Amino acid sequence: MLRDFLVYFLAPLDPVQLVMLVQSTAVLMGSWHYWFWLVIVFAFARLYVPALVVWGLNMVRPELFRGRPWHDHAGAPLISAVIASRNESTRIERTIRSLLACGYPNLEIIVVDDGSVDDSVARMRRFASSARVKICPLRQHSGKPSALNRGLSVARGEFVLILDADTEVQVGSLQHLLGPMRDPDVGAVTGVIRVNNAEQSLATWYQDAEYAVGLSIPRSWRAALNVLGIMPGGFALFRRAVFDDLGGFDTGLGDDTDVTLRARKMGWKLRFAADAVSWTNVPSTFPALYRQRRRWERNMIKIRLRKQGDLLVFADFWSNLRRLRLVPRYGWATWLVGVDTYVLRLALPWLYFSGAAFILLTEPSQIAVLLKVLYWTSLFFSLIKLLIARDVIGQPVPRRFLIIPLLPFLRLVLRIVVFAAQAQELLRINIKHGYVPDRIWQETPHW
Repeated sequence: MLRDFLVYFLAPLDPVQLVMLVQSTAVLMGSWHYWFWLVIVFAFARLYVPALVVWGLNMVRPELFRGRPWHDHAGAPLISAVIASRNESTRIERTIRSLLACGYPNLEIIVVDDGSVDDSVARMRRFASSARVKICPLRQHSGKPSALNRGLSVARGEFVLILDADTEVQVGSLQHLLGPMRDPDVGAVTGVIRVNNAEQSLATWYQDAEYAVGLSIPRSWRAALNVLGIMPGGFALFRRAVFDDLGGFDTGLGDDTDVTLRARKMGWKLRFAADAVSWTNVPSTFPALYRQRRRWERNMIKIRLRKQGDLLVFADFWSNLRRLRLVPRYGWATWLVGVDTYVLRLALPWLYFSGAAFILLTEPSQIAVLLKVLYWTSLFFSLIKLLIARDVIGQPVPRRFLIIPLLPFLRLVLRIVVFAAQAQELLRINIKHGYVPDRIWQETPHW
């Protein structure tokens, strides 16, 4: 029985079966079969065509994504690197050293300790003799937004680098982040985030591949179209004027997505620098990864759908409708960011999940067919995106391709975790977030 299943499941590797699959695809292309167009064509167009366009443009005009770094050392503006740290004694020293050695001549480093209970502050004070490093310990745990606001209050730079305490900056990256800031309308720039502990476990192998295809490539084309929806809080350079406009981070739910969307509403442009690289540590076990993604997904609902849910609002809707025109309150680009959130992050995944569940309940005999089609489709698409990421940004390393056969299974489990987190947040089950201190949570509107 196992042999028969393997023969059936591995049939697409047979050249004859592959030719038949191509022929059947050609027939489906000329039909109106809803399953084919919705699951295959639309998913491919939305998730993979942009990556293919990036790959093609990168071969013809790589400067579209690379840009020009800042080369004027004599006129280099002051950058304030603000780091919020809590119980990062094992990594904070490496982070500070990477900044000191990053090759940017006009830099101050502000490390805010958010009430650590380990020896983080003692390790930070080893750099106190450097005029470029300032240590700001907080007496009690107040949360990352509050710690960043403390750092902003003493920052003197025209530009502010927001960096995680476990993230190292590659030499020359600040110059590349600063390059797009020649445009005075650009408010923030992010770069490539790579996995520092990629060799630690299967979970970190997976995230290394995921960061390449799911973060770096999408951000390159999103930035080109001015539809970036997040400046990652672990590695992003902001113009100080952005924080002056926003009044800093909201102390309760002021994460990176919130700041990004608020900046978009203010009219700031957001950019991506493919040659600016940082190295971060990711969860080394799957349970830790699942907890992280649950937190990310619940915050997505809280911030994008509730707190910043007016992204889809049209200005003077009824009066403009009578004139046969619609004008988004915050511009079409920001409106598209909102639409993409509802369609890509919520509607389509739940639609696919519901469709798969319906097939399993009503036509259980089709389970094997469904599994085979979804597995090989996911495998094929994953290979395409990994090859594109490898060619455009040099990530991931070739041996990471060995994980490709496992990617559909790993993503399936992660998708189930994400669905559960979305459902809990939409139903407001256990809305208290563990990383927000109780006294801060009590002051926070419960979006």
